[in-house]
Amino acid sequence: LNRFNKDHKSEFSNTLTLLQNAGATIVDNIELEHFEKVFPAEFDILLYEFNLGITSYLSKTDTNVVKSLKGLTEFNKSSGDTKQELLLLALAATDKDKYNHAVNTIDKYAKQQLHDLFERYQLDAILAPTTGSAWPIDPIKGDKFTGSSSTLAAITGSPSITIPMGLKANLPYAISVIGNVNDDAQVLAIAQAIEHLTKGRVPPKL
Repeated sequence: LNRFNKDHKSEFSNTLTLLQNAGATIVDNIELEHFEKVFPAEFDILLYEFNLGITSYLSKTDTNVVKSLKGLTEFNKSSGDTKQELLLLALAATDKDKYNHAVNTIDKYAKQQLHDLFERYQLDAILAPTTGSAWPIDPIKGDKFTGSSSTLAAITGSPSITIPMGLKANLPYAISVIGNVNDDAQVLAIAQAIEHLTKGRVPPKL
């Protein structure tokens, strides 16, 4: 969290104080243990399922040129496209045992751990900065992405909503409300309450 939230640390703390003053109970610094195991597992699942999914999709299309991921990489190569590293990694991701291990890792260190946190601390939701500061695109060095809090919800299938909180140095920042699995209605209600309390949205100047 601190890795990408340093530019808005005080604003996030002020938001938590505002919520606490309004009657919310804040549980600080909840940590997910061994979460570093999740990222490589997530990528292994992405590659394996991408391989199957793209081949399944292409096999049902009307085109006679490309009918599988392998056919797509060969077509790209014949067209002079050499920048298809992710496609080639997915094409090689055929190890079912490795895939099952990755799924079990996600179940244990993400889904089950998130459920346990909600139970242990009797949480209604988890609040986190959405992402780091916005950045100008650098055509030489590329994006300056420092991280986000979206991974947890994405890999667990949990509901998540982002609420704009204002501008800093004319750049937007936001917080995310992450709920337990299937708690969509509660997440929406909490987000609405936070939005009304903070009034952080700044209409864009077009």
